[in-house]
Amino acid sequence: MDLVTHTHFCDLANKTDNGKINIIGIFSKIVAASVPAVHPNMYLVVGLKLKKGTHEIDIKNGKESILKWNLENNGNEPQDYNQIIQLTNVIIESFGAKKFEIFIDKKKKGVAEFEVTKTE
Repeated sequence: MDLVTHTHFCDLANKTDNGKINIIGIFSKIVAASVPAVHPNMYLVVGLKLKKGTHEIDIKNGKESILKWNLENNGNEPQDYNQIIQLTNVIIESFGAKKFEIFIDKKKKGVAEFEVTKTE
């Protein structure tokens, strides 16, 4: 029952001392005058629910892995995890949908997506 519970692209995200997530400036669209363009800074917030055991988490932008790490749930019940990933100098090669695929233990479990449109 490992799954992605939510994804958000935003301008800023952080975690409080008691584990709450603050998400500021959620967006699903980036506007650019031309491509290629560079988005200097954004955050991807990913919520996961993981069963007991060690799990490999892999986030891919196309075929390229942009971040890979392990999470361990030592409890007997599924646990919720919120991950905050800062993305800097994201190169946007073309207009249209941009997808980041989320894999848990090498199985695709979710997609985070935003649209890139041309300035009108």
